[in-house]
Amino acid sequence: MTYVVELSPPPHPLAACAGLKGLPDRILLDSAAGGHHSYLLADPWAIVRDPDELRSRMKEFASLPLPELPPLQGGAVGWIDYEWNSPAAEPDSFRFGLYDVAVAWDHGSGRAWLLSTGLPEVGTARKERAKKRAELFLERLRRCGPPPDAPPPTSARPSSNFTPEAYRRAVEEVLARIRSGRVEQVNLSQRFTAALTEDPWSLYLRLRALNPAPFAVFLESDSRCLASASPERFVRVRNGRVQTFPIKGTRRRGRNEEEDRRIAEELLASEKDRRENRMIAELLRDELAEVCHESRVVEFCRLERHATVQHLVSEVEGELLPGRDPLDVLRRLFPGASITGRPRRRAMEVIAELEDGPRRAYCGSVAWWSFGGDFDSNVLIRTFLIEEGRLSFSAGGGIVEGSDPAAEWEETMHKARALLVAAGGPA
Repeated sequence: MTYVVELSPPPHPLAACAGLKGLPDRILLDSAAGGHHSYLLADPWAIVRDPDELRSRMKEFASLPLPELPPLQGGAVGWIDYEWNSPAAEPDSFRFGLYDVAVAWDHGSGRAWLLSTGLPEVGTARKERAKKRAELFLERLRRCGPPPDAPPPTSARPSSNFTPEAYRRAVEEVLARIRSGRVEQVNLSQRFTAALTEDPWSLYLRLRALNPAPFAVFLESDSRCLASASPERFVRVRNGRVQTFPIKGTRRRGRNEEEDRRIAEELLASEKDRRENRMIAELLRDELAEVCHESRVVEFCRLERHATVQHLVSEVEGELLPGRDPLDVLRRLFPGASITGRPRRRAMEVIAELEDGPRRAYCGSVAWWSFGGDFDSNVLIRTFLIEEGRLSFSAGGGIVEGSDPAAEWEETMHKARALLVAAGGPA
């Protein structure tokens, strides 16, 4: 029933996204570095804010995916705020659009397709809608030019809610709670804000040029925009296999190859960072055991390099239990332990005490759930939230016993660097 058109030559994802400007709820899931697929969606037929309603809709429209094509062939795409799975959740903390049309890129083969499902219609009406909607999108895509260049930055100068001294004092507060036995690890962040005097799309183009990332996102709705260069996948469900990929341990990139290698070797040898990563990987393994069987840590502390930082990444996986679905996994794992701490709920209490205000998008997720059943999501770090003419973003790090307050502040500044430059601040 799905109407499929291969796009030849395939448009650049940035050019295609620019071509759909003006359509509501435009979302680009942009594997700008190292990812296998990218997706572009716009103009959903419905917006869902209730998880149980979303589960019902996904069952209603479940269908077998077309083989040999990227897995998101229409489905639910949206955001989940950090506070969603807690008593502090706000009404708009969970928001998904139901999309009947998707543009999908396979970067491995260099091919792209437009897929139009015709949903939510049925029978002949579905076939007619699929063709009509495909033609609407194709007309815009045919007018695509080359990918747009990143414009020069404006004069925005983001300011933090912490001074360096205040952040170091907050780290000392976390260390006191660790010594008291209340928590083992807490991810503490500082938040930057500034007025925005340009189109958020320009901000995303600069961020992408400075810091291409495998789980990048540009998302716009009637209430917010997100411009993200996230390096971190949160959780993926594919054919019943659940995988999550916690990042713990970060250093800056070197100024030359020799320095870069030396910094990487120091990171790989850091017992503090490996202990931090191990805590989170083992916590996720134990939590996955509640919705999966055979949960296990399959890879521990591999090195991943990005444009401005390098990380230690582990991989935890399991097989989804019968009767469970991606929402069950989300409810157990969200928000990610890599950006809260251990134990998660106690760490979140400490975060609420020491950080100034809710995180909202920061450390939340943009996720997709295909009508074919697959699910994927990122962690919203290295991310601008744009609302009411202002931008905000946060950068944090995991505090464990033995953390050095000055080094922790430096780590947050390394993580914030690309966003500060993209916003117009100093390098």
